[in-house]
Amino acid sequence: MLALLALATMSANSVVVSVPGPSRPRDVWAFRSVLDRRARMFTLMLSDKVDVAYDATNCGLYKVWHGGVKFDGAVYTTVHGPQPTSEGAAYATGDVDHPVWHVTRDGQELPIKVVWKGYRLQNNRATLHYRLDLPNKQAIWIDESPEAVTSEQGLPGLERRFNVIKTVPGVQIGFRPPQSSQGIRLLTNGAEGTANGVYPIAPKGETTVRYTFAIDEIQKSHGPAAEPAEEPVAQTSEDGPREPGVAVRVYDVGEQLSMIPELIANQTPNKSFVAKNIDFSTPADFGGLEDQFLVHVTGFLNIKVPGKYVFRLSSDDGSIFSIRDTDVVKADGLHGAEESKTGDFDMAVGEHPFRIEYFENEVDQVLKLEWKVPGTNNFVVVPPSAFTTPEGEVRVTSPGKKRVITAGSHVRPGDRSPVAGVHPSYTLTTVHPDDFKPRIGGIDFLSDGRMV
Repeated sequence: MLALLALATMSANSVVVSVPGPSRPRDVWAFRSVLDRRARMFTLMLSDKVDVAYDATNCGLYKVWHGGVKFDGAVYTTVHGPQPTSEGAAYATGDVDHPVWHVTRDGQELPIKVVWKGYRLQNNRATLHYRLDLPNKQAIWIDESPEAVTSEQGLPGLERRFNVIKTVPGVQIGFRPPQSSQGIRLLTNGAEGTANGVYPIAPKGETTVRYTFAIDEIQKSHGPAAEPAEEPVAQTSEDGPREPGVAVRVYDVGEQLSMIPELIANQTPNKSFVAKNIDFSTPADFGGLEDQFLVHVTGFLNIKVPGKYVFRLSSDDGSIFSIRDTDVVKADGLHGAEESKTGDFDMAVGEHPFRIEYFENEVDQVLKLEWKVPGTNNFVVVPPSAFTTPEGEVRVTSPGKKRVITAGSHVRPGDRSPVAGVHPSYTLTTVHPDDFKPRIGGIDFLSDGRMV
């Protein structure tokens, strides 16, 4: 178990002492890059036991870990495609996909825009600059200076020193502290943090927050959106041997859902297994997850009797069932399992690939697929004998929350979201004719300088 003890005070009194000197584990210890497939990250390799990364979009602490950075990609190793990833053990992580900073006045939260204003390196120490824009062209300027520390017991830690350079009268300022999937306790002067998870800082002047990491067992981490470098590719071809059942992949989303979200690519599921058929109604049927998760079910329907099959899909919450990339039953949105939907599909004898997308928001979790075989009048659960899935598929899983795109998602440049369209000031035009077939595979130059 990983326990994080955070002691926050307004004074210099502390049981934590600074790591002697500003020495760093490598010459280039502060840098901007993509990290764990996330754009606009600022990484500080503070010591041989503490690395930190900040998100320059929401100006929040993304991760504290021990293990360094794997520098991969065209800039570092001439390998095209990969990007730097964090390696080793994660002490704590922050949710930087949502607003980190909060400003209130008289108990009412104010709309703000957080702006990254860069950083300063001086005496081998880093100072990060944030600006919080409020209505009426008012602004709050905040500096943050992170530093690795060591407790009197020899435990690694992190000190975050905030300095409000410019403020707005009558406001309260706070930020959401880091959390851990293994259960972090955040103590403020020995007491639990505020109910809404926002930690306050002084509206003017300095506030120091110190975290000490008491470690029994550290969970290995590859970054929430990072894909292992050499993972085997799952078999999705319609060729190859089969085994009975359907493939089930469960993704822990960890946020409110009202429609089936789109999973951002290159993320492994939290749970991956083969089920005999599709009749799920307990958390155990979904690998132990209870709320706020996404499920993809894939496989093949094996048809022996041709004709029109009627399908009934019951789910709590939303689901979509498709055969050969054609939507057969749509039951998306928030609803109970009693609000089942039906659809039909003409099936020839043989094997038909299918897919079900399903999400569960809160309370009950139900997913059931039934059919009415040609010549019958009653719906029955599709039997296990009708399902097969590719045999020997490597089922790679990883812990942590998965990133999805929903109607209210906070997207950013470089987050691998699909392109929604071009800027309205531009006109999209296809310049090549319909029969154009590109044949250029590369560019080279002759010895006299002419391009091939």
